Order: sequence, then structure tokens, then C-alpha cells
Amino acid sequence: MNVIHTAGCFLPDTYGGTEVYVAELTQHLDRQGVLSIVAAPRPGEVEHFYHHGNIEVYRYPTPNEPSTNEWREIVPHQKFDRFATWLKHQSAEIYHQHSYRFDCGFHHLKLAKQLGMKTVMTVHIPEPVCLRQTMMHHGIEACNGKIDEAQCGVCLGMSDKVPAAIAHTLGKLPLSIGQSAKRKLHQFSSPRVRQLGTTIATPALIATQRRKIQQMAELSDRLIMVCEWMYEVFLKNGIPEKKLVLCKQASPVPEQFHLKQPRPANTPLRIGFLGRWHETKGIHILVEAIHRLPKEIPVTLTIHGSLHGKFHSGGEILARVKTLAEQDPRIQIKELLKRDEIASTIANFDLLAVPSQWMETGPLVAKEAHAVKTPVLGSQLGGIPELVQHGVDGWLVPARDVQAWSDAIAHLATHPEIVDRLQQNIRSLRTFAEVATEMKTVYETLLR
Repeated sequence: MNVIHTAGCFLPDTYGGTEVYVAELTQHLDRQGVLSIVAAPRPGEVEHFYHHGNIEVYRYPTPNEPSTNEWREIVPHQKFDRFATWLKHQSAEIYHQHSYRFDCGFHHLKLAKQLGMKTVMTVHIPEPVCLRQTMMHHGIEACNGKIDEAQCGVCLGMSDKVPAAIAHTLGKLPLSIGQSAKRKLHQFSSPRVRQLGTTIATPALIATQRRKIQQMAELSDRLIMVCEWMYEVFLKNGIPEKKLVLCKQASPVPEQFHLKQPRPANTPLRIGFLGRWHETKGIHILVEAIHRLPKEIPVTLTIHGSLHGKFHSGGEILARVKTLAEQDPRIQIKELLKRDEIASTIANFDLLAVPSQWMETGPLVAKEAHAVKTPVLGSQLGGIPELVQHGVDGWLVPARDVQAWSDAIAHLATHPEIVDRLQQNIRSLRTFAEVATEMKTVYETLLR
């Protein structure tokens, strides 16, 4: 069986959760006799071919600065023909896509369907559903996930005084008309006129987003959900349950409980953080929480941050954290880790902090922590509560509440027996071999 996997990014350019997931899945499928090829975009003019482990990788060119119509996938991007030519020369029976954006999205999935391949789509992040890309209503609280012109419109800046019936009617406008009206009205200095432009344009944008996930479902023979909350969101938006498959994530590293050493007596609680310097990852919440603690609270925080990613933004967060770290010797910023250093580094932490400020479907780093018997101190948000049991194998905290984070850290730092109990309660994990087995079954079912 031959399978093509496509994703918006891939190793070694970036090491985000989707990239690591695809790398692990393809390696384990290979061990089960499923031959995989990975294709991913790379901005520029040149095609690249290389291998990651045993897996062949094709990097197709994409524009550095896509137009608005390209970004919204109204038209294929200007270099799409390079990918199309490559795909037409492949002989795979299965096409498995892991991203849904202009450089790996609707047009790529549609072409695979037209070529007669069985199509599978895995949803790793909320981007296909949420125009904010975070599933956080007003950027503050978890959204129920239902795409609605009124609810989503207010979240995106539309006046909350607009009746729902009007919002739904405006959603029927062609997107181009709504956007044209917005551009014209935003040229006025009057806030009311500018607000009118936003009100006219936003519902059509939301309706377009709904159609995108409906198109995704139509083009996909199966939609893979990696967490329960995302599975429920797709059901709420009218996606047929027969199309959905719940296939939960696994640890990218094998269980290595032997790496965990007993915490030395009379030493501070060692908390670690691995992740991007981005507001959604919540490192600023964690650092502020520790900075608030009295000096006598025995705790240290070690940060291994990253600015990797095509669309990363985090310079401001990094600067804020550096300022606090310079004032507080308990907070240390270290270099970015290599992949083979992650397990041993996490094993040396007493807790791994995952203070996410958005609806994650993972994150995989929580699984990596449990693979080396390190409990997770995480946000009570998104997929984290599906991976961590509060008071059993980890500790959950309200995501945005800095004081709650301070209180939790102080409590755990002064009660080391709780941390020891959390560690001992960590049990065997789901593996990527199991994920690959389930995915292989999906493929075989489609081919039958």
C-alpha cells in the first residue's frame, strides 16, 4: 500500500506538533509495510527532494507573499501547478492531508480526489473551524465551536447589537461584495462608518469558513480527529458522523521511565517549559506567576523556547520574559533543544508546564512528559484535560488566571509529596505503533 502525506510544514524546517506527528506516523507505517511519501510546501522557486529517515520527502514551491485570494483559497496559489504535476505522476492509492491552508489545503485535497485517490484528512489545529485560529471566544474563553454568523461575527469585531437574523442574511452576500464594502467604508474616519464596513463584511467571511469545512468533508473519505473535543465540534457543524474517526495522539518518544531520577532532598521544585515564544503557548502567564511568588518559595523555571515556524510571532513575548528573567534568578532561559535531547531534559524536570492559552488538540509535549514519568502542570483547556487527570498524573489550572498559577506552583513547591504521587501515578502510554495500526485499518477499509 502506498500513501502520500501532505502537511503545511515538515522537518527539519520546523518541529511543531503536526510535523512531529507526521514524521512519527510515517515511520511506524513503514514498519507495518505501508510505504509513505511526505510532501510539504517551502516558499521559493525550487523543488527539493530528500529523505527523513526512511521516508522520501518532496518540498514543492509556494509564493513568499500570497495574494488575498490565494490565502483564502479562492484560487490556487500561483505555483500550484508544480505540486499538481508531481501528484499526477504518483501511484499512491491513499492521499492523507494534515493541514488545511492555502499552501496545503482545499485545492490540494480536491486534486487528489479528482485523480481517484482515497482521501483522508487529519485535523491537528482549530484553524479550519475558527477564523481566530484559536477557538477562544473574544480571545478569552473556550468557544463551543459552532460556526455561526452572529456568534462568530461579534467575536471578530462585529457589533453585538446586530440581530442574529440580520447577521445570517448578510452571510449570504458574496464574499467579494462584503470585502469590497469593507475596504470602501474603512476609508472613512468615522468609527460608526468603519464599524458598518466590518458588520457588512464579517458574516460573509464566516459563512465562507463554514463552507470550507463542508467542502473538506465532501472531499475527504475520512476525517481523522485526534481529540474528543474536536470530534464534537465537527458534529456540531453538521459533518456526518460516518465520515469521522477518533484516533487519539500518542507520545512521539517511547516510554523511558528509567530516565527519571528521584528528586534530591531540600532542592527547589524544578519546572520546565518547551514550546514556541507565542502568546498562545502562555509562557508569559507562567513567568509572571513565578515572578509574583515570594522569594522563599523553592522553585526554578527553565525555558527552552523556539521562534520556529513560517508564521511565527513571539518577539514581543520573548522580550517581556527576558525582562522578568533579568529581575528574577529563579527564571532561566536556555537554548533550543535538539530532538534527541528532549526526553532526557524533560526527565530532569519535576513538572513540565503547559500553560496553553488556546484550544490545543494535544499538545504532544504533554505525552512526551508522561513518557519519562514527568507530571504535567497544564491549562484546564482544550485537549490538555484529555491527556492529564488533575490530581492523579498532573495538575490543571485555569488558563488565563495568573494568580491561580502562582497558587498552584506555591502549593506544589511546598508539598513535594504531591509531586511524587503524581509521578508514581503515570501509567503506560498509547504509542505511535498503535496510531499507525489504526490508521492502516482506515486505509484498508477505504480500499475495500
